[in-house]
Amino acid sequence: ITVYLRDGGLYSDYKEFQQEIIKIKPDFFGVSIPSALYSRAKQCIKFVRENLPETKIIIGGPHPTIFPEEVMKELPIDYLVRSEGELTLEELFQALKKKKDLKTITGLSYRDKNNKTVHNAERVFCNNLSSLPWPARELLEMDKYLVRRPLLPLPYPSSYVIASRGCPGNCNFCQPSNRMMVGRRVRSRDVKDVVDEIEHLVKKYKVAGINLGADYPIANKIWTKAFCEELIKRKVKVKINAPTRIEAIDDDILIYLKKAGFIQLTFGIESGSQKILKIMRKGIKIDNAIKIFKNCTRRRIQTKANLMVGTLGETKETIGETWTFIKKAHPDLITMSMTTPYPGTDLYYQAQKENLLIGERKDIIHTAVGYLKLKNLTVDEIKKFSNQIIFKFRLIFLSYFLNPFILIKKYFLIPNFIKYFISLIKNVKLLFNTFKYLIFYQHYKIFDSKKLKEKLEDIGKRDDDKEKIF
Repeated sequence: ITVYLRDGGLYSDYKEFQQEIIKIKPDFFGVSIPSALYSRAKQCIKFVRENLPETKIIIGGPHPTIFPEEVMKELPIDYLVRSEGELTLEELFQALKKKKDLKTITGLSYRDKNNKTVHNAERVFCNNLSSLPWPARELLEMDKYLVRRPLLPLPYPSSYVIASRGCPGNCNFCQPSNRMMVGRRVRSRDVKDVVDEIEHLVKKYKVAGINLGADYPIANKIWTKAFCEELIKRKVKVKINAPTRIEAIDDDILIYLKKAGFIQLTFGIESGSQKILKIMRKGIKIDNAIKIFKNCTRRRIQTKANLMVGTLGETKETIGETWTFIKKAHPDLITMSMTTPYPGTDLYYQAQKENLLIGERKDIIHTAVGYLKLKNLTVDEIKKFSNQIIFKFRLIFLSYFLNPFILIKKYFLIPNFIKYFISLIKNVKLLFNTFKYLIFYQHYKIFDSKKLKEKLEDIGKRDDDKEKIF
């Protein structure tokens, strides 16, 4: 059996995909579909069905999992894998090979002999993630991933390792769709298995930085300590960033993380307003967040705050509270995005029920566009305030290096950033693009409010121009 694995984002254009799929003529064509790329996936599936009628089409991912009935009606596919797909897909191939009935395969939707859609029972989430193989990186063009700009301050080259699945959070902008994909309970891989994979990346691909990407990789303090001890014992020379939540971090954990090579923690704070956090169902307290950020600084671990503006209930005052949080917590880096009501989330359904959505569901593809009608703010005003926060944060960040009292506390930023840019010297083009990115980082274009709706509607009509609009 020959398996081809391709990243659709790496094709230079749509024609390149068409030419390759015709050349390969696969027996099975599988594609994972997030909601933001549903329109593009429909194009690809339609092309395969029309030009390779004998090829069986299998889809999976967030959008098919959330809307299986709708997707089965809209797309000319053969099989739909819901939620986690590894075991379902394996059982499907085994059943097709042995010509067995598909009814017993949990997590599968398909068409029977009468072309009637059948949705089998839900699959129980895999409890032993370490029983699953590592990502088949050997089937990908890894050089194209490794030359990308690493997440500041991770050194170049950097890569991702998924250490867990699941998130206990109940945020209205994520749930219940995220829960449908990976579950509420955090399932962590075996510590040894994760460190083995990190060592593999270091030895084979010369990786210097690891983003421990997942919903909530360092949720369990016992697991986190064991993971750090394993890294220390093996003397793995790699710098690590991890997304986490405020409640998972205390001073004891920070000591372990620092010794093990963690250079940054990324927190989904979202807002500095306790009112907005309550609306979001975020489940954190601003005062606790400020305390944790200061403790991270004391332990010489960088902090990054992921923030969003423009959720339901947002006002000029609540955005001001987000800026106040930044001034008090002193995160070392921030990201800003517009609150996006992704299909399948409670936020989406609430906005839909209250007629607060701008544009159609197919239009929701980008976090730099406002899709919510707010009572107190226009989309352009939200973008303006977001730009102001980013600009002011840059000034504060520069002041770190001019104020000796602050610099004493944050002196560790200097070697972190120096090492980051020194590592980029290996790739001069990437170094130049990184400087360009940091200078122009996340400046939202302000559309004329009257023309915003027209532009959003135009997105759905001109698929090829989607990227140009933004």
